[in-house]
Amino acid sequence: MEPEFWQQIWQQNDIGFHRASEHPALVRYWPHLAEGMGGPVFVPLCGKSLDLAWLAGQGREVVGVELSALAVDSFFQENGLTPQTSAVDAFNQYRVDGLRIYQGDFFALSRRHLDGARLIYDRAALVAFPSDMRRRYAAHLDALFPGPARMLLVANSYPEGQMDGPPFSVTADEVERLYAGNWRIELLERRETIDEHPGLRKRGLDSFISEVFLLEK
Repeated sequence: MEPEFWQQIWQQNDIGFHRASEHPALVRYWPHLAEGMGGPVFVPLCGKSLDLAWLAGQGREVVGVELSALAVDSFFQENGLTPQTSAVDAFNQYRVDGLRIYQGDFFALSRRHLDGARLIYDRAALVAFPSDMRRRYAAHLDALFPGPARMLLVANSYPEGQMDGPPFSVTADEVERLYAGNWRIELLERRETIDEHPGLRKRGLDSFISEVFLLEK
């Protein structure tokens, strides 16, 4: 998707992907992600997710990246936080104790921006891209984390042709194609969640499979 698409989504407040609480899969599988590996947690395409605050509450430094300045401003305002702001390379950096968000293009990130992070939490990034951009996204993420690293990935899939994304349908087979070359992949959970998403039913879906993966390199 072009950057203008996401800017418009936030301006129109068309953000059905935003959750009013932390994601249950993050809470459930945080021990799997964090076990034996310290350092910050990186959250790509973080929006104004409450997962950021939850992660910071676990005593970890959190580094996010988000294209929309409106989303970043909303996160800090809604959580009663006043960040320090500065220009860092191609980004506007927002920072409070324990949390930093780079407002700008994910593809402009380099390893030096990530403050030594080795953990990744991807709940809404991979599924936000159409297929050609998913390959580019996965390759750039792989380059940002040469290893060792660990990722908790939440993906979703649905019947082809029933709905145009985002969120796009990303099957377990595609996760394998994108990451199996450098990452060991473990499926932690697979379940039908369409009853939790009435808005997706209205868009034509009769199935919405959520899958949670743990990836390690």
